[in-house]
Amino acid sequence: MSKDELNLIAMVIGFPLLLILTIFYYSSPQFSQCYRCHKQISHRKQKRYWVNVDGNNHALCSSCFKKSQKCSVPITQPIKSGPTSTEMSQPVRQDWHGGDLKSLEKALVFERNDLERHFILNAIVNLTYCDRKLSISRQKCIEASKQSILNTPKVLPNLKQIAGVTPRVPSFQYLATIYTEDGKFLEAIEVCKEALALGLDDGTKTGFQGRIKRIQAKQQKHVRCVG
Repeated sequence: MSKDELNLIAMVIGFPLLLILTIFYYSSPQFSQCYRCHKQISHRKQKRYWVNVDGNNHALCSSCFKKSQKCSVPITQPIKSGPTSTEMSQPVRQDWHGGDLKSLEKALVFERNDLERHFILNAIVNLTYCDRKLSISRQKCIEASKQSILNTPKVLPNLKQIAGVTPRVPSFQYLATIYTEDGKFLEAIEVCKEALALGLDDGTKTGFQGRIKRIQAKQQKHVRCVG
């Protein structure tokens, strides 16, 4: 059998197989559709990104992956022995997209130490905030943020001692953002005021005070549009 004949046979067998695999790929949203924005991802893409949800991997487009990197705030866990000025803490989660939300939620149920609960809650907030367009993630983010905010006054002295400075607590700014997106402007402002009362900062140039002004501006615009 000649080389040309072998190539022809390989082509005849390979083309239907490739077609079947392509059909399977596009019929499975888990692989062909971005989990966050639902944009279709070409099977020709060589570099793939994934998010782990309840133990299952789902595809992410490059744009949503980059956004997830930006919105993820490092959460640190204190060292059990007495902290020194040079000690740094170990991250509860290194990458949200490789995380297991279910394990964090399970840990939260059994954890009774307020400081440990702080790190678990804010890890949950980080993970769910990035997927807040999904209603279930949005609700979980709201609930975890509320618990974290109630818990913060209890652990703030320890957090300052560990970090050496007043730490950022993402649950405040994330909850304020979600409330603003939902049109709950007064609730969003109240969250910012709670953060200010604790001496917290959101990492922006104008801090929570500037955030309040931006929320108020959006509130006025909303009133004009409704009116």
